[in-house]
Parts: sequence; C-alpha cells; structure tokens
Amino acid sequence: MCKEVEEYAKDYAKEYAEDYSKEYRKQAEEAKENEAKAKENEIRAKENEAKMKKKFDNMIMNAVKKKRSLKMAEEEIKLFIMDVYDLNEKEADAYIKRVQ
Repeated sequence: MCKEVEEYAKDYAKEYAEDYSKEYRKQAEEAKENEAKAKENEIRAKENEAKMKKKFDNMIMNAVKKKRSLKMAEEEIKLFIMDVYDLNEKEADAYIKRVQ
C-alpha cells in the first residue's frame, strides 16, 4: 500500500508540475504578445504625432503666406500666429523665417 501511495504522489506531483508549467508558458506567451502590441502602439503613436506636427507646421506656414499676400507687416503676422497657434515669440520667428 505504501508503494501505491508513493506512486500516486509522484504521478500527482508530475501532473501538477506539468499543469503549472503549461500555465507559466501561456502567461509568458501572453506577456510577450502584449509587449509586442505595446511597441506597435508606441510606433503608431509616434507616427501619428509626426503627422500631426507636419499638419500643424503646414497650417502655420500657409497662414504666414496668406498674411504676406495680404501685405501684412511681419510684426502683425508674428502676433497673429502667436495668438492663433499659441506660440511663443521664438517659435513664431522660426516659422516666419522658414517661409521666407
């Protein structure tokens, strides 16, 4: 009887270890997949941020061109883009110089 109990205990321990191992592997795989998805999302977010920055730059540069075509003074243009696009003076000057 003691031998049977010993065998049963070994089989139970082996089965428990296999189940635990499978669950651990499953969790590790899920963690890997989640990490990959997070990296993809981070890349997409950076791409979208770059696109939005480009659109914002284009809007400002088009505004500067339009104001120049209306013969506005450079200082008025600068004040306009600072106000409308919430820029500081240094940023506004940079955009004005880029359009020239």
